[in-house]
Amino acid sequence: MKGALKAMIAGIIIIAIGAAVLIGTLAFNGWSFKRPEFEMLEYSEYSGDTIDIDLDAGTVKTQFYDGDKVIISYPSSSVYNHEIEVEGGTLKFKSNLKLFHPIGLDIPDTVISLPSGSIYNLDIEVSAGSSSVASGTYGNLQINVDAGSVTADSIECARLSLDVDAGSIEIKSAVCPSFFCDLNMGSINIKKLTCDSADVKVNMGENLLSFTGAKEEYNITADVAMGSCNVSSQNGTTQKRLNLKVDMGTLNVDFGA
Repeated sequence: MKGALKAMIAGIIIIAIGAAVLIGTLAFNGWSFKRPEFEMLEYSEYSGDTIDIDLDAGTVKTQFYDGDKVIISYPSSSVYNHEIEVEGGTLKFKSNLKLFHPIGLDIPDTVISLPSGSIYNLDIEVSAGSSSVASGTYGNLQINVDAGSVTADSIECARLSLDVDAGSIEIKSAVCPSFFCDLNMGSINIKKLTCDSADVKVNMGENLLSFTGAKEEYNITADVAMGSCNVSSQNGTTQKRLNLKVDMGTLNVDFGA
């Protein structure tokens, strides 16, 4: 009986020491039980036309406004900060969330305001979080999603490039001469796509594309290994082309949207 009591006491001591070490480690790395307070900051010193957004956590939104410069409003706190620099004419904006942070952290939105009537190249990368792309006209628009979601209503761009590792992209309407899509896992859904040239690759996941043109207009090359695709190779009546490759997963292509 005494031996069991000693063992229980020793176990309690070990647990207490482990808890103390854990709390000390978390405190050393800036973690506390107190919810961090966010301060909204603003950056407005960029005059170029190419913006690279790397979102570690939280939500970033773009919007157009009646102004003459790019304005970025972003939150900052003891556990969430940003790196902003201009390199080679490109504005690079990166968010950083500390490893040790309170669970369920409510991060205010980052808002990127773009002058109406100007065309910008956007490169948006979402590691964990979400992004909302405002309706409007862009140059080259590239969206990469590691884990998270990106939504857009009605966009026009010179080239649209989508790359999803795990997450989702949903676009209501897109008009672009050139379209590229690489889906590893997750989902991509474009409800109305006007495009003359498209390259689509599905490794795993579900890709839903609805083109505005008639099916007979497109020269289609469909290469399906394991998975499913609802269209097959064909010769079209115009110069429009679709290059489709499915390794695993599902690719559904509709026409006449």
